[in-house]
Amino acid sequence: MNGWLVFNDNDRNGLYDNDDTLHRRVAIEPHIKLSSNSDEIVFEAGKTEVASFEVCYEDASGNKSRIIKIKPVGANHVISAEDCS
Repeated sequence: MNGWLVFNDNDRNGLYDNDDTLHRRVAIEPHIKLSSNSDEIVFEAGKTEVASFEVCYEDASGNKSRIIKIKPVGANHVISAEDCS
């Protein structure tokens, strides 16, 4: 699957398996590119790091890019970018 899973890693093994709670499965359309500096974005209780990733898509006017930053509490900030990296 191209996309991402949102789940609670109940057994804390870093993988989605039968012991975990799946909240959402999101597929990405073929014309959308998702990139990050990591294969996974993990939020742990008590941590304050901010995760970020870039969503790149092409529409009728050409490439568009958005950089999305997510705080552990779920708040997000979207930054428009000129070109996809």
